[in-house]
Amino acid sequence: MKAIVNTLLSGLIFFSFSCGDNFLDRPPQINITEESFWQNTQDMETFLNQYYAMFPTYGTYDAGAYWLDRSTDNLIPTTYNARLAGLTVTPTSGSNLYYVNIRSVNYFLEKSEEMDLPDNEKNPYIGEGLFFRAWYYWDLLKEYGGVPWIDKVLTTSSPELYSSRADRSEIAAHILEDLDKAIEYLKPANEAVAFRLNKEIALAFKSRVALFEGTWEKYHNGSKFAASNNRSDYFLDEAMQAAKAIMDGKYGTSYQIYSTGDIEKDYMNLFNQDDLQNNPEIMFWRKYSADLKFTHNCQRYVGILAGDFGISKALIDSYLCSNGRPIHNSDGLYKGDDLPYSVFENRDLRLRQLTFVKGDPITIENGDTIKIFERAPLHLAGENFCTTGYQLKKGSSPENTNKVQTTDQTSITAYILFRYAEVLLNYVEAKAELGTLTQEDIDLTINTIRDRIGMAHLSLDNIAEDPAWDFPELSPIINEIRRERRIELACEGFRWNDLRRWKGDRLITGVKPLGIKYNQNDYPELVIGKNVYLSADGYVDPYATSLPNGWQFNPERDYLSPLTLEELMLNTNLKQNPGWTTP
Repeated sequence: MKAIVNTLLSGLIFFSFSCGDNFLDRPPQINITEESFWQNTQDMETFLNQYYAMFPTYGTYDAGAYWLDRSTDNLIPTTYNARLAGLTVTPTSGSNLYYVNIRSVNYFLEKSEEMDLPDNEKNPYIGEGLFFRAWYYWDLLKEYGGVPWIDKVLTTSSPELYSSRADRSEIAAHILEDLDKAIEYLKPANEAVAFRLNKEIALAFKSRVALFEGTWEKYHNGSKFAASNNRSDYFLDEAMQAAKAIMDGKYGTSYQIYSTGDIEKDYMNLFNQDDLQNNPEIMFWRKYSADLKFTHNCQRYVGILAGDFGISKALIDSYLCSNGRPIHNSDGLYKGDDLPYSVFENRDLRLRQLTFVKGDPITIENGDTIKIFERAPLHLAGENFCTTGYQLKKGSSPENTNKVQTTDQTSITAYILFRYAEVLLNYVEAKAELGTLTQEDIDLTINTIRDRIGMAHLSLDNIAEDPAWDFPELSPIINEIRRERRIELACEGFRWNDLRRWKGDRLITGVKPLGIKYNQNDYPELVIGKNVYLSADGYVDPYATSLPNGWQFNPERDYLSPLTLEELMLNTNLKQNPGWTTP
């Protein structure tokens, strides 16, 4: 909701677009005048290509999705996250990108309706436009809650310029309406052009949005952040139905969990491939190319460097033992963390594929391992530093030398945008929240995912009690479904939204994120209390001096971001989000 008065009026007389076979690549920029445009479907496609750039990608100095959990309790960066620390302030001004993009999509949709073309030709492109409008409003909903809903191009005299905020539930419903129409108009995956949107992607996105809103409205009900009209069951049912349509192959494409039968590598290898075109789990992905000089640094930052962050002890501890029982009730399988790397013994194999362990290959050339992992670099600095002693491995690939060069911009590892495992997890969570979950549902979802790594199955009637459940007031099955989601989607950028929709401040406020059980013999160059700090129990404490009382996330304020002072002055009908002070 950035500077609404200004941004809703910014037009697209000239615009840039993508071209080429891969619509998620980095294209040349071309200017075209409005008068010569809007003649055929190629013009529609050309205009839409600009929006594909809004999908996440790898940056020059990061590892893309694998770093997104740095703003959560999964990954701990050297510099603490201001929002988790409760130190965010109301900004004076900010980016106006949200409504600039919405205005642009509205312009596209209006122009498309005016085009004298058969519906069967132009509707798939209109479907793309509706998807993108839903995406941009989804960004607003997550950050600000309810916002003004604008679905047409405005003029300087439009009264909507000074709209008040619609309720968050209304915005979510509008998003689903756009997605329903997009699903109707888009081609199915087995007919759509590669790297363009299709029905199944829109369904997956719908399940994501509806699950978010359904659980937000359920768990924030009665709070400052509640919807004025709680429709949680409606949204949860929509999430369930959208996911089930994909699971049933409603539109002709059947997705599967990727597996070659190698339970020790398949999970890791899902995330380090260059080409995912024939992977049965991947629904939508971004392709890179060395020939086109469209590359990134992922393998530099997860394959070689620690990246100036580390995996939290909390995430490590959430992984079950191989018998499907928690570490605090493992029937003797859990070996503790007093000895180096004993924490990985007899555990869910996804843990070993998430985290580097002593002896893991870092670089393999011509079949020969030439560099192995010895210890996480607690003793180094900058981008070489690991804050917790648990170094991220997910996304890394040691077996192709082109992927592990230390020079910048040589990686071509694919970027996963939607995968089938998320759809399964959306489905099972929605069913559980609705109170309609069966063992068959669990077998179709969680147990299917676990089969990839040979993990013991989850039984609805035989859930091992965990004295450390994150949400002990909720049912065992809700806790286990949330655990499964955290583990399967770890370090893919889902955790922050999950914590917020579950009203999970108990996992943040007052919590001190920790790392490994420290062993001085492993780090003789470090001095306790000087360049490494420990908790009372001997665990690495990255924020011992900067946040001695732990994160101070404010549950009365920090679930939503503040509106800027500028936009509040431009439109006095806007109200600030709860807890944020405005002069």
